[in-house]
Amino acid sequence: MITISKQKIVELTLSKLGIVSSILDITPEEATLALNNLDMLLATLLATGIEITYTIPDTLESSTLNDTISIEDWAIQPIVALLALALAPDFEKPITASIAGGANKAHIFLERMSVAPVNVRQLPARTVMGAGNTKFFGNFAYETTTYPTETRSLV
Repeated sequence: MITISKQKIVELTLSKLGIVSSILDITPEEATLALNNLDMLLATLLATGIEITYTIPDTLESSTLNDTISIEDWAIQPIVALLALALAPDFEKPITASIAGGANKAHIFLERMSVAPVNVRQLPARTVMGAGNTKFFGNFAYETTTYPTETRSLV
């Protein structure tokens, strides 16, 4: 887990887009736009089930560039890539294949990192089927579902 300022994430994103290297080189309105996009992006990720340990501010107005956030180390670069895709039209930058592809890879990466691995295991034979137990033969598992062999009309 790392603590980073929202200003640093915005600067990294603007640098990736080739706009500026410092937040001081843009207008306050553009800085607020970038900050609001960052907050909305992170809120959207959380709403879709991608856990990045980010606390959403109560309102967009209560968020400032000087706020520090604690997020996972591995989430910074993907967030920068996704924010670059969101900010490119606002800063009149073309969405290139590298920006779009990077954002796509970033989203896939965040989805994969937020999913807990499933622990597949064989339970004892006395465990009832349907309680997580599967039967193994060789290297594969199969379901032992039985279906009726004869169907009758209820009419």
